[in-house]
Amino acid sequence: MGIDGNAKVASLVPGFDRLSPAEMFRCYNSSIGKENFNIFDNQFWGAIEAYYRNFPENFDLQKLPEKTANLFKTMQRIAQYTLACVGLSSDNFQLGLTQFSDWSLNSYKKLSGARASPASIRARLANKPKYKDDDDDEAPSETTRPKNNGLRLIRRKRDDEAPIDPICIPKNKSPLPDEFDWRKQGKVTPVKWQKECGSCWTFASISALESAYLIKGKTTDANFDLSEQQLLSCGVDRGCESGGTAVDAYTYILTNKGVTGESTLPYDHKNVKCEKKKRSAKIKDFCVRGIYVSIDGKPEELNDMEIQYAVREYGPVYTTIDGEGSDTLQHYKNGVYDEPKCKKETNHAVVIVGWTKDSWIVKNSWGEKWGIDGYVLMKRGKNMCGINSYISWPMV
Repeated sequence: MGIDGNAKVASLVPGFDRLSPAEMFRCYNSSIGKENFNIFDNQFWGAIEAYYRNFPENFDLQKLPEKTANLFKTMQRIAQYTLACVGLSSDNFQLGLTQFSDWSLNSYKKLSGARASPASIRARLANKPKYKDDDDDEAPSETTRPKNNGLRLIRRKRDDEAPIDPICIPKNKSPLPDEFDWRKQGKVTPVKWQKECGSCWTFASISALESAYLIKGKTTDANFDLSEQQLLSCGVDRGCESGGTAVDAYTYILTNKGVTGESTLPYDHKNVKCEKKKRSAKIKDFCVRGIYVSIDGKPEELNDMEIQYAVREYGPVYTTIDGEGSDTLQHYKNGVYDEPKCKKETNHAVVIVGWTKDSWIVKNSWGEKWGIDGYVLMKRGKNMCGINSYISWPMV
């Protein structure tokens, strides 16, 4: 690489060593995993050792030259961001080393699995399945994809039009609080880690369902844990590579009359054979709001208030963001994420669990060592990274 491993990292980035500690720590977060380690005040090889001490699962001796080069590029990027944000407003977000800091860009992009054709989603919503009102509780075979077993179809005016379902319009329109957080009520399950697989849509869908069960009192287990692997294996073909949506997840759960628990079918972050398993949770229906449903024949444009009403009344909601438009998200550590380079076209599924005065509280599926213990605060009021594009949630 042509890098002096014994040199301080700060000296390897022109202009960085002139920053005062106060200036540096406004935009740089020195935590690596659970350890506080300022990479810029240490030798390069010392920073590498600290990184793999906290992310031992990333260490691969054969790929070490490539990974070390990726880490140096990340350190440079963090330094460049820190230099650029000095002198700006005091509410800048912080970057630092995460589990993605030694990943290649291609590996990182594999995480973004929330990709869909708007036309195909609208067509599927226009013919959304629902349970018959009967007592038949026998699960259909899970060795094939959903075929609407035991379901009736809700027909819309046209196959490509999906008006907003009345059950998806919040009834409580009383004044909204400045801050709201379902975690404080114990209604959000722990953050999980999807690993190198485009399965974000399964984690976001399952997280919203787990919260719905807690909110409705259908379980009192704060660690209620359902199987993302079942959605990955049975909900779509090649789920890691092709990705999916909330519509895929909840349509499968409706068709299958339930989803199994994590202990029955643990997450394996790869495509495995779809098998019949005991069901641990069911849904009666699901809602979609935003660009995939229509008002007077035009796609709905969601504002913050409509999302807030939905979160308050129904619980945490599935949504999608642009996870690839800027390289800052993969290195995000703290603060309100307000990134002008982030695009409005979305590709990564996450969960909105509440809000602050100026941000959404967003649960990710990148483990607790990323962001704020697995969460990111995303700027409200500007459709940051396309977060207002559409939301979805299960009805239990």
